Amino acid sequence: MTISNISKLENTESFLQVNFEGGYRYIDTAGEILNLYEKEMKAYNMDPRQLIISNPAKEITEIKISVNDFWGHFISINRYTKSSSEKIANIYIENARKVLKITSPGKFTRIGWRNYFIREFKNPVDKIERLSEIVGGRVSDVGKKIELADDVNAIINMKLLQQKKDQTKTAVLVDVDVYVEGDFNKISDVSVQLEKLRQAFLSKEILSHINNLLESI
Repeated sequence: MTISNISKLENTESFLQVNFEGGYRYIDTAGEILNLYEKEMKAYNMDPRQLIISNPAKEITEIKISVNDFWGHFISINRYTKSSSEKIANIYIENARKVLKITSPGKFTRIGWRNYFIREFKNPVDKIERLSEIVGGRVSDVGKKIELADDVNAIINMKLLQQKKDQTKTAVLVDVDVYVEGDFNKISDVSVQLEKLRQAFLSKEILSHINNLLESI
């Protein structure tokens, strides 16, 4: 069945990440970062290479600050729409600005946005073998880099989700990672690139690649 819109798939998790050079000032400023989230955070884990904060702010599941990147994890999104994706992007950039103002990394080299989408099958018993082939990478587009418009790249992977007690309840996890690479000097540049990624998920182009895989089942 062809998916007419990305919002037709359940969007269970989102991950946003910016990679950078010269991020070792994190080691000296980890305490300042924790002070930013002291009132909201539920827990944290810290070592010389990274700091992970659970529930650092409303609607963020987790953030990670390391010597190489700033990462944000969002769950329970339900559907990927213009409004939901704008909200996630805004929350991520707001927190990136606060944290990276403290750590002052060098140039940004990669901006990525990864989404988990779920496609359920009502009567999947006869599809198990085909699903296993796709998940196993025996379909040409799975796990391969796809060049999209505006210098955006994508990688699509798929994973079979099957209940052990009831094998008639089966779904495919469609793992879509879109990203741009280059030399970006300011957080405002990151924001511009992130908007390109947000739009890529809403494009007919990415939807076409997802549909090609789903229709091959």
